[in-house]
Amino acid sequence: HIGWFSMLSASYGCRVLAFEPQPHAHPFINASIVLNGWQGRVRAIRAAVADDTRARMKLVNRGGWGNWDISELAPESDADDGIETELVSVDEVLERDYPEDDVVLLKVDAE
Repeated sequence: HIGWFSMLSASYGCRVLAFEPQPHAHPFINASIVLNGWQGRVRAIRAAVADDTRARMKLVNRGGWGNWDISELAPESDADDGIETELVSVDEVLERDYPEDDVVLLKVDAE
């Protein structure tokens, strides 16, 4: 949850997009980026990845620092636990921000 694989990839010269929806983990990834001097090589995006970015999702802590689940929210949901998170499409981010680049590796850590 601190971007270990992102930092490892950057150390080999890769440009990295790291998607991290957990609000408490995102600052640690950003700190790792700065401490390693890789602001131009690693970009941390505070969002969950989904194929349909119109859906509503929330993060629910199931106990522990890194034990968060993502669950779909019905529009009429009145659940008070969890927080809503932004959803992004990897394809849309790549097309918008990196149209000329090729993806050579995609590493997914899904929980």
